[in-house]
Amino acid sequence: MKDKLTQKVIAEHIDLSVRQVQRLLADGVLDQRETLADNRVRYIRHIRSFANGFNQTANPQSDIEADPGTLEYEKLRLTRAQADAQELKNEIARSEVAPIDLLKCAMRQAVAQACAILDAVPLSIKRRHPQLETLIIESIKRHIVKAMNAIASMELDMDRVVEEYNASLSEL
Repeated sequence: MKDKLTQKVIAEHIDLSVRQVQRLLADGVLDQRETLADNRVRYIRHIRSFANGFNQTANPQSDIEADPGTLEYEKLRLTRAQADAQELKNEIARSEVAPIDLLKCAMRQAVAQACAILDAVPLSIKRRHPQLETLIIESIKRHIVKAMNAIASMELDMDRVVEEYNASLSEL
C-alpha cells in the first residue's frame, strides 16, 4: 500500500473524524506518505505522549473542536461555558473566590463598623477622663472626623487591589 492514503481512509482506520486527521496531519503527527500501520503507530505514540505528560503544550481538546458557525461548534462552546460556570460556582462554594460585589459589600460593612467605633471615641475618652479640657476632646473629634471623611471618600480601585494581591502571591 504505497499509494498516498486519503484522509478519509486514515480517519476510518484510526476511528477519528476527517477534521481530526487534518489537524494531526498539519501537526506532523500523521503522514499520508506512510502506511496505515505506520500511521496507527504514530497516533498511538502521540496519545502516549499525552498520557505520559510529554505533550503538555498541545491542547487535547483541540482534536474535538468544530468549525465556527456549525451546530457542533455551538454545542461545544455551550458545554465549555457551562463547565466554566460550574467550576466558578465550585470555587465560590469552597471560598476560594468571591464576586467583587460581595467583597465591596463586606468592605462597606467593615467601614461602617469602624466609623461607629471611631465616632464613639471622643465621648468614651470624656467619660473616662472628665478632667480633660473640652479643647482636647474637640481636637480628637476633628482628627476622627478627618479620618472618617477620608474613609468615606475612598474609592476602591479593584484593578490595583488585584494587581497587588497577585504580586503578593508571586512573592511566596
